[in-house]
Amino acid sequence: MIRSVLPIAVIAVVLCGALLGRLPGIGVQGRQEGSGHQAFGADQTGGSVGTPGAMAVHPLVGTWIIDVSTDPGNAPGIVVFMGDGTLVELHPNVAGQPDGAGVWRSAGEREAAATIVFHNTDESERFGGTTTVLMMIEVDDTGQRFTAPYVLQVTASDGSVVPATEDTATATRIQLEPMVRPGTTTVSTPTAGTPAPS
Repeated sequence: MIRSVLPIAVIAVVLCGALLGRLPGIGVQGRQEGSGHQAFGADQTGGSVGTPGAMAVHPLVGTWIIDVSTDPGNAPGIVVFMGDGTLVELHPNVAGQPDGAGVWRSAGEREAAATIVFHNTDESERFGGTTTVLMMIEVDDTGQRFTAPYVLQVTASDGSVVPATEDTATATRIQLEPMVRPGTTTVSTPTAGTPAPS
């Protein structure tokens, strides 16, 4: 009995897969076939802007110094956006500014959406709930700065939710700088095609 059922089940799965592949609206690039509507997460050329290949070359990928508040007393942090869609945000060892981790996805050529989660602690250094940041990011034309309005949601350890607040973060990309030994003169990087001094 088992031997006779298995081939039938396999055939049914294959036929279902073939039919689904022909149904309108099941597009491999995230586009709704047969309609003029653009599916979420797909660019205007039909390629998904959230695919690993597209995200790896997104201008957001890299390491940034980020100022998450307009408050001048707020210390800036460092945020790293990886090409696989993950991110980490690091802050100085200051009370009320924990490190966070999250995910991001491309939302356009220079735009992205990100979600970052931070663990909070109370005065006794015990778990005090979480802070979730929902962020929309736009990298400028130079690729060296971004602006990100965001909503901050705090959930206490007992599950109660604090009313959300809004702010805008700004960030500057960290650049690779040449190592200069103490006591030596800084040598600028030669222009392409210009022989380096001997």
